[in-house]
Amino acid sequence: MRDIILIQGALDSEIDYYISKLENVNEVKVGSLVFYESEPMGIVVQKTNMGLVYATLATTLAIEKYAPRIVINQGTAGTHSESVKVGDIVVGEKAYNIHDMTTPNLSLGEGSHPENWRAHMKRGVSARPECVCEFYEKLKKANTVHKGILGSGDFFTKEADRVKWLHEQYGHLSEDMESFAVYRTCNELDVPAVAIRIIANDEVKGIPYDEVYGRKLQEVIWDIIKLEEKIGE
Repeated sequence: MRDIILIQGALDSEIDYYISKLENVNEVKVGSLVFYESEPMGIVVQKTNMGLVYATLATTLAIEKYAPRIVINQGTAGTHSESVKVGDIVVGEKAYNIHDMTTPNLSLGEGSHPENWRAHMKRGVSARPECVCEFYEKLKKANTVHKGILGSGDFFTKEADRVKWLHEQYGHLSEDMESFAVYRTCNELDVPAVAIRIIANDEVKGIPYDEVYGRKLQEVIWDIIKLEEKIGE
C-alpha cells in the first residue's frame, strides 16, 4: 500500500461521507475498531470509538499497521469559548485532558468542591506547527476557523458554569473525547498529526448537539485531500 493518510472519527456520523468516497474498500475489524482501507487511493478511514482509551488504542494499532505519513483526527465537539460558535472549525495547536486534576484534601463531611480542583497545566501536548498551519490555511479559505487549544476527556460537560470554569483553567476552545490521546500517542511514536473539530453544540447557550456538522467537516476535509492527492483525476 502507498504512503497512507489515516483519517479518524469516533462516530459513524463522523466518517460515513469519507467511506462513501473510497474506491475498492477493504473493511478490517480489530475488536470493535474498524478500518476502511482504500489501497489505490492511499487512504485509511478508521472508526476509533469515543473516549481517550479507545483513541489511544485505535491510534497505536493504526500506526503499527499502516505507518501513516499523517493522522487526521477529526469530528465534532462542543464549544467552551464565547468566541467559537456552532459551525466554526477549530484546528488544535495543543490539547489537554481537561479533566486531569487533583482535588484538595477534604475530610468526611466536608463535601466536594470541584471549583477548587487543581488543573495539571504541564501535561498538555502540542501538534507539529507545520501540520496545524497547513490545514488552518486551507480550511480558512471558505470557513470560520480558529487555531488554539483543544480540550479532551471522558466526560460530557453540560453544566454551563463548569464549562466557563474549565475554559478559565485551560484556555481551550472546545471539548471532545479523543484529540488529547491522539496527539499524545502520535508524539510518542513520532507520527505527524492534526486534530480538527467542528462545533456541533453549545451548552452555555442551550444549543443541542447536531450530527449534521460532522458531515459538513468531512466534506471540507475531503475537498482538501482530494485536491492535494489529485484523487479522481
